[in-house]
Amino acid sequence: MSDEEKYKHINMGIWLRVEGVLQNQRHPEKMNRASTNGDVEFHFSNQMRKYFQWTANLAGTYGGGDEDGSQNHIHILDLIAQLEPDPAFNIWAGRMLVASDR
Repeated sequence: MSDEEKYKHINMGIWLRVEGVLQNQRHPEKMNRASTNGDVEFHFSNQMRKYFQWTANLAGTYGGGDEDGSQNHIHILDLIAQLEPDPAFNIWAGRMLVASDR
C-alpha cells in the first residue's frame, strides 16, 4: 500500500458490553424487575502524513443509574494529536487517560 493510500484510511474498532439483571433493586429477594446496562467504546486512528497521526477514543453507557436507567451518556476517553518524527522522539498532545483510569 502506498503512503497516499495509507493516509486515506481511518482505523476503527468497537467494543460492546451488555448486561442483563433480573432483580428488584429495592427488594433484592424478589426477581420481578428486569434491567439492562451496556457500554460501548469507539476507537479511531489515522496517520495523516508521514510524521502526523491522531487517535480518538469515545465511550458511551446505557442504564446503570437509578431504576429508570437515566445514566446514559457519551464521553471522550482519548483525543490525541501525535508528532512522531523518530521512534526515539515523540510528541503527543491532547486528552489521554492513564491505564489505571480505564
